[in-house]
Amino acid sequence: MRVSGPRGRFGLPEVKLGLIPGAGGTQRLPRLVGRGRALDIMLTARQVRPDEALAIGLIDRFADGDAVTDALALAGELVTSSLPAQLAVVRAVNAAFELPPDEGHRYEALLVLGLFTGGEAAEGIRAFIAKRAPDFAREVTPRPA
Repeated sequence: MRVSGPRGRFGLPEVKLGLIPGAGGTQRLPRLVGRGRALDIMLTARQVRPDEALAIGLIDRFADGDAVTDALALAGELVTSSLPAQLAVVRAVNAAFELPPDEGHRYEALLVLGLFTGGEAAEGIRAFIAKRAPDFAREVTPRPA
């Protein structure tokens, strides 16, 4: 996840140097912001300000003050949830881009089952019923086959 403060600037200036954005820049940016916006940013080598970056999906959160403080607060929020469930979410979302929908649904179902058999879901449900914070182990479950 990407967090920016008001002074953040984003761009890929390589064309001004006779290069292209390497290290995956031409592959990742279009997936984030769409083909047209990515071409605009890469072909013009312009800097994108945080308000536009948020609007087009280049950043996920805008920090009114210090971006590091807000990013650390986000990390503090994330650490309270189940790590295996979070990893399963990331894997399922990645599969949405890599697999046909029916295969993605099957993969998602395997991930859900893995969370029930691994104990994380049971703890989360027990905690919800007991109106208490869950005590997740913060362990990583293996990927389903």
